[in-house]
Parts: sequence; C-alpha cells; structure tokens
Amino acid sequence: MATLQTAHLPHELNLTAHNRDERFAAAFLGTATETLRTWRRRGIGPPWRKINGKLIRYSLAELIAWVNSQPGVREDVRAANPDQRVAEAGVPA
Repeated sequence: MATLQTAHLPHELNLTAHNRDERFAAAFLGTATETLRTWRRRGIGPPWRKINGKLIRYSLAELIAWVNSQPGVREDVRAANPDQRVAEAGVPA
C-alpha cells in the first residue's frame, strides 16, 4: 500500500509544528473549512491544537498521517506527491 511520505516535502517546511491554519488544512484535505469545524465539534477528523485559547492549528505531519489512516482512500490519493498537495493548499515551495 502506498502512503504519503514526509521525506518528499521541502526541508524548510516544519512538519511537526502546529502552524497550519484551517484554510490550509481544508485545502490540503480537499474539504471545506466548515467541514473541519463540524469534525472538531464531533471529535473526529485530523488532530488539531488550540493556540493561545483562540487559534486553531494543524500539523502537516499529522494531516498526512490522518489521510493515510483513512479507510477507503483511493490509492492514487495516498500515493499523491505531498509536494503537489502542499502547493495546491497554498504553501510556497
């Protein structure tokens, strides 16, 4: 089974820092920000952190791991180049 590999990502991206906002997470996952909000309220979806009691942030490494953990995700999505997914989500290379 193919999986997204963090080794393919540019070195300047900090994979473990919770520095990705919900707009990035939604674009990376191919969903709407409102969907992420609903998932958070229901206690499902990718891991997230609340910073300073206000800001919702995601870790890129945890987003990738969450995608890989989902049953029924097509192999072409799992095998997609993470650089492309990051670029599509609006992060400069």
